[in-house]
Amino acid sequence: MNKKYLIFLVLSIFSLANPNFTISAEGIGKTKQLAKKDALNAISQQIITKINSTQTSIKKSINGKLVSSFKSNITTKSNVLLKGISYLYTKKNNIQYATAIFDYSALDITLKYLMSNINPKKIGTTRKYSDKKLKELIEMCNFAKAILYYPKVSEIYPNFSTFKKIILKQLDESNKRLDGYGSIELSTNVENALITIGDKTYKTNKEIFLKAGKHSAYIKKQNHKTIKATFHLSSGEYLEKRVSFIKKVANKIPVQISIGGVDDFNLKTRKFQKTLSNYNMIMVDKSNLSLKFYYEEEIKKSGVFIKIQSNMELEIYKNNNFIKKYTSSKGFKASKKSFDKKRKNNILYLMDKLSRRASSSF
Repeated sequence: MNKKYLIFLVLSIFSLANPNFTISAEGIGKTKQLAKKDALNAISQQIITKINSTQTSIKKSINGKLVSSFKSNITTKSNVLLKGISYLYTKKNNIQYATAIFDYSALDITLKYLMSNINPKKIGTTRKYSDKKLKELIEMCNFAKAILYYPKVSEIYPNFSTFKKIILKQLDESNKRLDGYGSIELSTNVENALITIGDKTYKTNKEIFLKAGKHSAYIKKQNHKTIKATFHLSSGEYLEKRVSFIKKVANKIPVQISIGGVDDFNLKTRKFQKTLSNYNMIMVDKSNLSLKFYYEEEIKKSGVFIKIQSNMELEIYKNNNFIKKYTSSKGFKASKKSFDKKRKNNILYLMDKLSRRASSSF
């Protein structure tokens, strides 16, 4: 059987299975157009009135005032959002009558039209929406919500749960953007980390809405050191922040660090013992694991100062077999008097940086 015909047949059967869903209203006017408009207003008003009488509205605080998420911005002007309505016309005593019929087919067309203008997957983020555009979106969300909550719709419409979830989420976020909130999206170098802000927990790589002001976030991952991120959000602001975890493993061990290099100041090759905990990394005690740092520098004189380009390599060995290598470099400028101190700080900085990068190997 032709695939398109089969889909049409299934939809037709479903439509016939809901023949009792119909909202109708009559309008009058001097012309067909005026009568049609009056009937359309009446259909819209039926939906709004029915919802306001049967559904407890969700209240939100916007600019210090309590308003209803249904009542705010839902007016008979919403009639332009109704699609697929059919009409019957009669005329008596020079008065034009129009009957508007909102059946299941019109319900389906209208909801799909509304969702095409609401669903974030289709319209993208609302971060840069003006207040006017946000209010228009809220009006559309509220009207779509009113239709979904109309009697029988939840029972007969197959996309009810999906559409409801999208609408409520978009309403919540849009109202917050108008109500002095900012948002932040936190990402990390590991998967499935959890974020705690205040008494609430969030996932990474998801937009988080918070009241404008200063906030502290604690990002946690098992077997990793907890990270604290402090940030300030302004009303309507969107921030992106990435943090990097350092793997935390029990027990410290001494690690042999080899630094080699020769320059004008006769830095001799030497070996010494350090614990990697000094470089923000703790390793499990494994005798078959060893690290080696190699250091070299290029020196150029620049007037009374000396310009140094430091290069460092970190090699990881297991059972004396090479596993992986990391490299990093950093330049600095110093006087002859401050050279030794700055060099030492530079070496420690590079060791710290490479240790962090290599932590994923353990």
